[in-house]
Amino acid sequence: MKILHIFNDLLQSCENRIAALIRIFVIPKFRYMPGKFQMLLEEAVGLFDRMARSSSPHRYGFVRAYIFAAGAYIFVGTLFELLGLQAMTTLGHPITLPAPLSDVNAAIALGCLSYLVILSGGIAGNGAGGIGKTLKEFSLPISMSFRLFGALLSGLLVTELVYYFVSLSFVLPVIVGVLFTLLHALIQTYVLTMLTALYYGEVSEPSHKEKKKRAKRA
Repeated sequence: MKILHIFNDLLQSCENRIAALIRIFVIPKFRYMPGKFQMLLEEAVGLFDRMARSSSPHRYGFVRAYIFAAGAYIFVGTLFELLGLQAMTTLGHPITLPAPLSDVNAAIALGCLSYLVILSGGIAGNGAGGIGKTLKEFSLPISMSFRLFGALLSGLLVTELVYYFVSLSFVLPVIVGVLFTLLHALIQTYVLTMLTALYYGEVSEPSHKEKKKRAKRA
């Protein structure tokens, strides 16, 4: 468990440094005629921007930044296991570091953080009434957390099962491992960010009373 926590901290540190390097050295060189890397970044940002605008058209400024950060963390963290980084356990045995979200604590932390973001949207949009709207979905952080954990753990289990069959253990495990990792990275990134944006838009939508108050002020 300690190794997974250290690995999670290492991944976050690497992501922060890469983001800072891109912001300092790459983004200032952007042009009106974009290159391949610029087009990739703009498409990724545009994807989450459109998701936030369509799910929460009345209040999307903060949630689009959050789902971009959460999506990048899930996607990069899941793909990180393809590097096959090795570590030593406390007993001196080598292990391959898995995806950070295959640790249930990391999955629960991300699920609860997403729920707090949704709660903040409810408070910002409807005040105290938004708290009640958010608390109605009290099972949401549990479902989001264990959906992440279960999906990534199932990928590891399927790959291990393929390895155990001698007749399938020569080329197929590599293909299965890469495909499952890419599939989980894409699906879990989309599912968590979409759910967060949808529920954020639902709880932050102004109620009828709030709309009437705003109409009178206008």
